[in-house]
Parts: sequence; structure tokens; C-alpha cells
Amino acid sequence: MTKILYFIHRVRDPDVATNKARAYRWIRWLKQAMPDVAVLAPWLPYVEALDDTLATDRSAAMRDGALMAGLSGISAGIVCGPVISGGCATDIANLRDYGVPTISLTDLGFEEPPPLWPELVGVMRGVVGHAKVLNPDNVVHLRFRGSEPVFDLVGAF
Repeated sequence: MTKILYFIHRVRDPDVATNKARAYRWIRWLKQAMPDVAVLAPWLPYVEALDDTLATDRSAAMRDGALMAGLSGISAGIVCGPVISGGCATDIANLRDYGVPTISLTDLGFEEPPPLWPELVGVMRGVVGHAKVLNPDNVVHLRFRGSEPVFDLVGAF
């Protein structure tokens, strides 16, 4: 069965256009790292069509994102980029409400996707493959231990 990742990335800071372009690069990177995994980014068309700086547009987009987080079959959320913004935190909370765990790559500190290091891809694929047993009340953080990518699974199960 194909795993489905709900893609999460900040929108506003430093600006929408920059983050939209970065989001697309992260999605490309995820697909290269895990070609057999589907990446769902339901908020991305909203960034194109609505004005995220307007409270009414942002509220509508966040509400619809919450509804889409509840779609059946989502294996895990995945946060890319160097920070978890307020909107990212809302997406994580929405997924948690539906019992869906989240994997965060923010602690790696990469604004742009890193090289496809075999160790990094292997660890990521392993955690995504076991997403069903992760505790949705915790965010699983990918970090470096020395020069090795590892998942910090403290409290994740």
C-alpha cells in the first residue's frame, strides 16, 4: 500500500513567493528520496489563489487544510524547512486530532533540500514505513548525531 505524506512548510516568512518555490523543491526532493510515497500538499493551491496576508483568506485556507488533514489514508505529516511556523503547528495539531503522526526535518536546519545522502534517505524511509506505530501526540524529529542522520524517537511510540 502506498504511503501518503501530508507535506507541511511555512508560507509567509521571509515571503510567500520564496517559500512557495522552496516548497516545490522540497516536494521534488521527497519524491526523489521516496518515489513510492505520495506527497499531498493541499494548501499549495491556496497560496497561489488566495492572499495569505488577509485574515479571511488565511482562515479559509487553514480551515480547509484541517479538513483535508482528515482524509483517510494519510500515513504521516512531514515538516520541511528550518522552522515550524504557526501555520505548520496548526497543521501538526490538525493531523494529531485525526491520529496522524508527524515527522519533522526542521532540526536538520536546511532552508533548501539537502543532498540525497543514502543514510538520510534510509532513515527517512524506515520511519515513514513504520508510521502506523508512531504516537501521533509526538513529533518525530530527524537530527544529526555527529555527521550521521538519526531519528530522535524519544516518546514517539
